[in-house]
Amino acid sequence: MARGSSPCPEPEVLAAFVAGTLSGAELEMTAEHLREHPDCRRIVAEAVRYEPLSQALLEPKRPSRLPIWFAAAAALAGIGYVSVSAIRSSRANAPMRALVAATPADGRYIEPRVSGGFPWAPLRSSDRAPEVPVPSQMKLVGAAGKVIEQAADDPSTPARHAAAVARLLTGSAGDAAAQLSGLAKSAPDARIWSDLAAARYTEAIQTEEGKPKLAQALAAADAALRIAPDFPEALFNRALILERLGLRDQARIAWRRYLDVDSKSAWGHEAEKHLRGLEPVTELFPRELDRVYAALKSDTSADGRGLVERFPQECRLWGESEILKRWAEAEIAGDSRQADLHLRLARGFGQELVRRRGE
Repeated sequence: MARGSSPCPEPEVLAAFVAGTLSGAELEMTAEHLREHPDCRRIVAEAVRYEPLSQALLEPKRPSRLPIWFAAAAALAGIGYVSVSAIRSSRANAPMRALVAATPADGRYIEPRVSGGFPWAPLRSSDRAPEVPVPSQMKLVGAAGKVIEQAADDPSTPARHAAAVARLLTGSAGDAAAQLSGLAKSAPDARIWSDLAAARYTEAIQTEEGKPKLAQALAAADAALRIAPDFPEALFNRALILERLGLRDQARIAWRRYLDVDSKSAWGHEAEKHLRGLEPVTELFPRELDRVYAALKSDTSADGRGLVERFPQECRLWGESEILKRWAEAEIAGDSRQADLHLRLARGFGQELVRRRGE
């Protein structure tokens, strides 16, 4: 370090300088330091050309003057190869950070969690999505477009991962799942597997291939957790998938497992709501069903669909067995009015399970 010059910035600061994310006084101080300190300036210059630097360090036998000045820079500035690694990592993660920064805080359109540090936001109902995107959503679409465009010229795994996430966040779950599936096979990573689970889940509820896609989503979440057993995003997505499949007991266990890892964040609070909604309903569901039958007798537009979101497994089982059985008995007995009530309720359950849960 030159006498009288300011202390050298931390590696993370140099990384942010290269990535263009510094601002204000910190940007001015870093720029002033680089004007005075040639060693740090060289490190930053090489970081911008990180591929040649990487090759030089990986091939020490090749005649090169790089290791000489790099060692000097390390001695003088206290920053070695770790500095360049931090800068390189920062550049690789820049597309995902851009998506995180552009994510709306007023609502999200996909239910599962995506890796990369995305903040929690309340879930928007896809049924009430505005025809014209709100400004915050347009900002995300713009950022996603840039990430996808940049990935066309960057075949690296981080760039392709970010591009797949960009597609998922902007409504192309199928394309995202296809890209993430290829990445997961070539570069096993808990984040990629977890995001594949998120994409498959989203695809399942948007298409008519509900259960097969949910099974694939569950397999992807399990693969992520084999790599990183405490990965919050994968734990959240796994619990969500099990609940969507109607496996209430397994889903309760999965949500409790998630809360063991994250109970204080906004995501944790959402997990608690899911868990409360999965409390045993052995007695509650029949009582609610009786109320629906009473409404059906006086309201020809009633169909019991409101029960499906609260009791999906019970509606599925009762609709296929008990309610259709009652319909058949009423038909045999010649009670067409009662048979109509039973059949209307069974149909309502089935249509709502298709609409809400992709079954």
